[in-house]
Amino acid sequence: MTTPASRTDLDLVHAAGEVRAAVREVAHDKTTWARPDVIAGRVDLGEAAHHLQQALSTAVDLACVTRDIAAQDPNLTGPARAMSHRANADIDRAIDRDRRGEDVVWVSSGDVFANRTVTLPEPVRAGLVDATDTLVHTASNAMSAGACLDRVTQDRPTGSGEEPTGARSRRHEGLTPMSQDVPRVARP
Repeated sequence: MTTPASRTDLDLVHAAGEVRAAVREVAHDKTTWARPDVIAGRVDLGEAAHHLQQALSTAVDLACVTRDIAAQDPNLTGPARAMSHRANADIDRAIDRDRRGEDVVWVSSGDVFANRTVTLPEPVRAGLVDATDTLVHTASNAMSAGACLDRVTQDRPTGSGEEPTGARSRRHEGLTPMSQDVPRVARP
C-alpha cells in the first residue's frame, strides 16, 4: 500500500521495461508471436529453464512474505478513497452475521474527502489475505510445473543424433541433472 502522493520507483519502472523488451526480443517475430523453433534458436533453453525456475521459486517466496505482511502488519496503510472502495466491495464478507442490519463505516468521510492515509480496514485486510493466499497457491503450482524444465531441455533429442554443441550443451556448475545416474553403494 502506498500513500496518495507516492510514485513508483523509477528504477523499478526501468527494470520492468528492460524485462518487457527482453521478452519481446526473444518471443516475438515482427508483430506476432515467434514459432517455438525460432524462440529455441534465439536462447539457450537449458539456461532459460534454470532462470525460469529461479524466478518461479522467488515468486513463491515473495507471495508468502506478502501474505504474512497482509495478515500481520498492524502498520499497513493506504489511501482513504481506495480503502473505502475496497472495504465497501468486500462488505458482505466482512460484516458479522449478527450485525447485518447495521451500517458500518470503515473509513471516515473526512478521510475519504481529503484522501488521507489510513490504516487498513478489516474487510480490506481479509480480502488482501485471501488474494495473497491465491497468489501463494498459484505461484507454488507454477513452480511445481516448472520443476521438470531442466530435465526436458537436457533430454531433448537433436536433429542429427549427435551430442549438441555450442551454447545449448553448456551445463551449470554445481547442478546435478535429474537424468544423471547417481552411483549406488551397498551398505555393509
